[in-house]
Amino acid sequence: MLDGGELVFQRPPVVRPRDVTGAGDTLAAVAFAASLGDTTFLESARRGIVAASFRICAASFPPDDLAAEIERMLPLLTGPTPQNLTGPTPRT
Repeated sequence: MLDGGELVFQRPPVVRPRDVTGAGDTLAAVAFAASLGDTTFLESARRGIVAASFRICAASFPPDDLAAEIERMLPLLTGPTPQNLTGPTPRT
């Protein structure tokens, strides 16, 4: 993802998938809701990634307190790590 002009990679938590239905919607909704508060784009995206991970592995979703579960999992994420990607050399 791009954060302030820097390309970074955020590894998601390792989970055992049960059903991926709605994972992308969950990521987008939680990231959007977090961005309405006082969080950076990167932190909002990290919250969305954690929520999507819960959605993928949960027998029932959402848990009783999704916000608390996100807060519990955030410190366990590794990264984000900057990516030094170089594209093709521009033609002159």
